Amino acid sequence: MYKNFLVATAVAVAIFISGCAQPQVSYNYSDKNLLKNAGFEEFSNGKFNYWVTDGATVRHKDPKPHSGKNYLMGSKSNQKVTYTSQVVDLLKNGYSKESLDNSSMVIKFGGYQAGWKTQKDYGVIEVICQDKNHKSIAYTQTQGFYSNHRWYQRSLIVKIPKNTRYIKYTFIAHRKNGRNNDAYLDDAFIYIGKANSIDS
Repeated sequence: MYKNFLVATAVAVAIFISGCAQPQVSYNYSDKNLLKNAGFEEFSNGKFNYWVTDGATVRHKDPKPHSGKNYLMGSKSNQKVTYTSQVVDLLKNGYSKESLDNSSMVIKFGGYQAGWKTQKDYGVIEVICQDKNHKSIAYTQTQGFYSNHRWYQRSLIVKIPKNTRYIKYTFIAHRKNGRNNDAYLDDAFIYIGKANSIDS
């Protein structure tokens, strides 16, 4: 039985309240994943379509993909760290400036991660909120994670700060053992949640 080697548990962002009797906001999430080619199925001329990377590549087996036929592998070229990113335009995805700026929306982001045998190569998932000029407003990351031949969902929830117009999603793969960078990612996602009710 494969063991799950967890570097650290990802902690979802909490909505802090001053007392247990205070109301909490709940969120309704869109069914639309804002990331294109989220399962890394489209790979041509040595690159993932819609993604920018400095060394990550495609992998097909051992372990089997979480879904589909492909997934992302950190690197086959002895790179210690690689970055794979995609920028999402929130306005082009139908979100208005008013809705983005009223502090009523959150981002749920993450993906499925795995690794190779007993090696400790690990991945970090990061999102950066950017303004209209692509200047960073805020960022957050999952804790580093590795596992052996099993897929685990990793995710966080964060509020969208005022003036956010773009979200940059990045998978950061770190090599710790061996020649290959065996931090794996499949079925990456970004979903937007809107405040929809008050629960007492």
